Amino acid sequence: MRFCVPLIAALAVLALAPQAFASVQSTATRDAASSACKSERAQVGAATFLEEYGSLGACIQSYRALARGAAKNAAKACKAERKKHPAGFRSKYGTGKKKRNAFGKCVSKKARGAMEETVAANVDAMTSCTDFRDEDPDGFAEFYGEEADALSLCVADELSPDDEESDDGSSDDPGDDGEDGVVDEEDGGV
Repeated sequence: MRFCVPLIAALAVLALAPQAFASVQSTATRDAASSACKSERAQVGAATFLEEYGSLGACIQSYRALARGAAKNAAKACKAERKKHPAGFRSKYGTGKKKRNAFGKCVSKKARGAMEETVAANVDAMTSCTDFRDEDPDGFAEFYGEEADALSLCVADELSPDDEESDDGSSDDPGDDGEDGVVDEEDGGV
């Protein structure tokens, strides 16, 4: 009976360990997302930031999945790097006497880098869109409309990869309706 209480306590701690780990991950993800949003807001200004996201909370929510993915990808990359060169890995990332924190430092560094790249891309897109809107308000309104989400549409357009042709082979050129009956030699015509 005397061993029963410590055994039950140990089992309870083990049962709660995954939940505690998930809580730490959730906190780290939220903190990374919050940091990214605050950085973005500082770079583009509060007015543009609020126009794009509506609130800090909405921005954080949009960055959470990215932060989780960045951490998972960073962990995979760090595991591979550690497997190739264990001693070099510890000396490169670890701190302190025994450098046992190398894996965590590696994941943090790589995940932070991925988040910073995304923030930079978003800031560039928002800056480009606000410049376009400020320099040519009529052209901006004609292309993106005058609704509240016009900036978001422009930012999404800026962030999307430029494709000359869609998957079905048709051109993305709005002036090319494909009904003129002329077939270009590049498209397989004679």
